[in-house]
Amino acid sequence: MGELSIDELVGVDNYDSFIASGGREYDPKTDKGVNLDFWNGISDAAKCAWRVQRAEQLFRNKYPNQPNLETPKCNFNKFAFYPDRTT
Repeated sequence: MGELSIDELVGVDNYDSFIASGGREYDPKTDKGVNLDFWNGISDAAKCAWRVQRAEQLFRNKYPNQPNLETPKCNFNKFAFYPDRTT
């Protein structure tokens, strides 16, 4: 078991300083961050895959004795989760 913080994942050492220096994690109008590029292209499949790989690598580096787990099967049913939606 273990954990990663979002700040650790995106590379922010001090969030208050990051914000004070004009940083912004993500702006949906521009699809980019300010002084941070981790979330740029938030819906881009290749960039999403890179973000997952980054999280996995950071976790392995931080917790080298933890086993690598297989990716679980996704059984999410959007129609059960959002019963009032048809699409």
